[in-house]
Parts: sequence; C-alpha cells; structure tokens
Amino acid sequence: MSSRTYVILGVVLLLIVGAVVAAQYQRARKTAELLDDLDSDKSDLAVDTMQELVKRGQGVEDRLIEKLGSSRRKERMRAAVLLGEVGTPKCGPALVALLRDEWPPVRRAAIWALGTVGYGSAAPDLLGVVKDEEAQMDSRCLAVQSLALLCMGSLDQASRGLCVPAMTDILKRRPEVAPKKTEEETKAEDEAKKAEEEALKAKGYEPIPAEPAPTDAEVELRKEAVLLLGQTGAAEALAPLLASLDDRVEPSAVVRQHAAMALGDLAQVPADEASARAMGQALLGALEDEDATVRMFAARALARHPGFGEQRDNVLDTKINSTLGEMAQELTDEGEPGYWVREAARTACDARSVSYESTKAGNEGEKGAKDDEKTKGPLTGSATTGGN
Repeated sequence: MSSRTYVILGVVLLLIVGAVVAAQYQRARKTAELLDDLDSDKSDLAVDTMQELVKRGQGVEDRLIEKLGSSRRKERMRAAVLLGEVGTPKCGPALVALLRDEWPPVRRAAIWALGTVGYGSAAPDLLGVVKDEEAQMDSRCLAVQSLALLCMGSLDQASRGLCVPAMTDILKRRPEVAPKKTEEETKAEDEAKKAEEEALKAKGYEPIPAEPAPTDAEVELRKEAVLLLGQTGAAEALAPLLASLDDRVEPSAVVRQHAAMALGDLAQVPADEASARAMGQALLGALEDEDATVRMFAARALARHPGFGEQRDNVLDTKINSTLGEMAQELTDEGEPGYWVREAARTACDARSVSYESTKAGNEGEKGAKDDEKTKGPLTGSATTGGN
C-alpha cells in the first residue's frame, strides 16, 4: 500500500479511538451527574436517577460504596438500595456498617441489600437485628428474609444451623391458642350476650362495646421465621416447623400456611424414621385444618413427599392417601378455596398413585352426580385409595 493509504487508515483509526474515548468520557460525566442527583428531594428525579444507575450495572459499585459514607442520609439510603440491585459481596462490609445508621430507612436498605448481594459474613449481624426487640418489626422481618436469601446461596450448612435457635425462640413467643368452644357453648354465649344487651337497652343504656381482641404483633416475624427454617435444611429445624403447623399450638393461620409451604420446599423427607413419621403425621393433621389455604399447602407438600411410613407397615401413608382421596372430590360447597384444595389434593393423589372419584359441580353450588368412571393417577392404583 502507498504511504497515502497508511495515512488515511491512521486518521480513521484515530477518529474511531477518539470517538470511543469521547463516548466513555461522556458516559463517565453522566454517571457522575447521576450520582450527584442521588440526594435530590424531587422523588421523580430520584427514581429516574436510580433507574439509569441500575442500567450501568457493577461499573458504578465502587462509586456507590463511597456514597454509603455520605453525610446526607437520602444519599446513603439510595446508594444502599442500588447496591442491592447491582452490588457484589465486595460491598458487604460497607453495608454492615450501615446497620448502625441513625436513620431507620438507611438501616432497612442495608439489611435488604446484604441478602441480595450474598454477603454471607453478615449472617451474625443480621441475626443481631432479628434478636433486637427494640428494633422496628419491619427491620427484623427484613433481616429474616435476607438470612433466607443467604441460606439459598452463600451460607454453608454450619452457618445455616446458627439461624435455627434464633428462629425457634421467635416461634416460642407465639400467643397461646384459645380452647375451641363447642357449638353449644358458642350458642349459649351469644344468647347471654344478646340478653345482656336487651336488658341494658330496656334500662335506657347503650350496650357496652366489646373489648378488641389483642393483636398478634409478631405474626409477620413468625411467618418469615418458618420460611427461613425451611431454607436452613438443618435437622434441628424440623421440630419447630412441625409445631408451627399444628393449630393447637400456632394460632395464626398465616404462619401455619407458611409452615406447610416450608415443609413442601424441603428437598426430601428426613432419613430418620421417627422424624419422617412425625412430619407425615403433622401434614396429615394439617389436612384437617379449618383454614382452606393450610389444607391446600399441606396437600402440595404431600405431593412432594410421597412416603412417610415404615417399609413393612404403611399405616400412616394409607391414612394420608385415604384423606387425600376424599379431598380430591369436588368441593362445591366451599367455593373458590374448596376448588384449590381439591386441585392440590388431586395433584397429591397423582404423585402418590392414589385413585379418586371425580364429581361434577352442579348449578348454584349444588353437587352434581358422580361420574361413572373413576379418575386415576398416572400409575395404576386400587379402586378406592391406594398405597405406595
């Protein structure tokens, strides 16, 4: 090639390099401007700024770590939130330092980010937040959620086991379950209350309003605790999980629902025969829970775990299968909740090779006639309910 060609190529190359350098300079300048806007009092601008910074990914991590030390609290909070989106475990120590920040939103942002970035070394610090009864309840719940994320990723089995005692202590703080009243007792109380109100009205007095029932302040915390116990995979987590599934022990249906979910998330039934049978009996009891959602999640858990009984004596599994077979029939009188219970029971029956009768829903919620043919699972079962 001629010298003129080399000159032209050199000029083109310089132009390309110059354009790349200029683009990088403009991008860096824009990033700096965005970082300066993190403290904006204009919510719309702050949202747009954070969205743009998220698009830049891990390239802004170091600058965001610097912002965690800002004297402006909104800047610290938003930097922590952004690190939760784009950060790596490298930002973990700086986030841990924010757990002692004076402003609660900053602390909450740091708690959440520690779980999403996967900084396993923060587990003791997060447990400290959970145990702090003076901390705000939403912060404690967030700490449990972050610990669950860490259990799913960066924590080894020994570190996961450290979570079990703290979660167990939380579950032990549950309110006592009030004894269930018979229908006659409930009717008698209602009649006595009505008579008392009528007597007061006859004397010209207004009925005394009933005192509100005491609130269960830690129900959300217990809900998150049972989910975390399910993620630990520790043998010691099974007993408190099973207790939280028992409506004679745990008064909150929401907690019982999540306990059933956690048992369904377990990779396998415990190898220990006694523990396996305890788990099966607890799930069998949950199939009779008065809350339809508990029954649904219990059936889903039983679909994941097809056997609990001993090899020679499968009495427990036979009873479970019989109950599931009955639940798998149409439950038209329970509306939508009954529908989902039935579908979960059918899934469990299919997984356990249990045949069940299928019925058609009638008009206006009335039961239709039963199908002549019985619906069976993918494998051959008995004419009614089958074992494994």
